[in-house]
Amino acid sequence: MALHKKPYNWVEGVVTEPVLREPDPTDNEIERFYGPISELGHRYLRVAVNTTAIPWRVVTVFIDSRAGGKI
Repeated sequence: MALHKKPYNWVEGVVTEPVLREPDPTDNEIERFYGPISELGHRYLRVAVNTTAIPWRVVTVFIDSRAGGKI
């Protein structure tokens, strides 16, 4: 089964060029990165990243239906 590369590209794009970057309210090692995904009707992808790890580690990724109100 081949993995589709688009989701990986979405994550990379959001982390490298987020429209919003904020600290996680419950974990000071985690930052949240947000970015719109045009293929998903411009809904926002939220990528939680441990930015204290070297290299950075992606913790979670999901479509955040509430992000539009923040951005």
